[in-house]
Amino acid sequence: MIQTTQKPPNAQLLRIIRSALLMGLVLFGATSWYVHRQPGSTGGDVAPYLRYAVMVVSVLAIAFALVTRNQLAEIRDIVQRAPRVIRAWAVGEAAALCGGVSYYLSGDASWYLIGLLAMLVVLALVPIERNA
Repeated sequence: MIQTTQKPPNAQLLRIIRSALLMGLVLFGATSWYVHRQPGSTGGDVAPYLRYAVMVVSVLAIAFALVTRNQLAEIRDIVQRAPRVIRAWAVGEAAALCGGVSYYLSGDASWYLIGLLAMLVVLALVPIERNA
């Protein structure tokens, strides 16, 4: 039988995860910007429902972050906080990715910025460690 030892999450590990999430989003935005900057590149006509999806997912991500923040208010142990924090960040990243896909398909960066702003709000609302 194979036994694995898993280290409990710590604040440093969560900072690395947070940085990786942000860097992926920034690189996706930079790639979209580069693609649409090329001569002959035209943004496609993105269906309006995708733009609505960016707004809906952004609002839901912020609402989820607020609920998570309230749940984390009394939890100080990083082992108990980590799964909830990562879950909230993942929902925030979904908003930014929806915006990124809209930007990539249409060439309109405003939807990417809305999704990225939602992600940054989620990161601000759900910190790694509880403020004393």
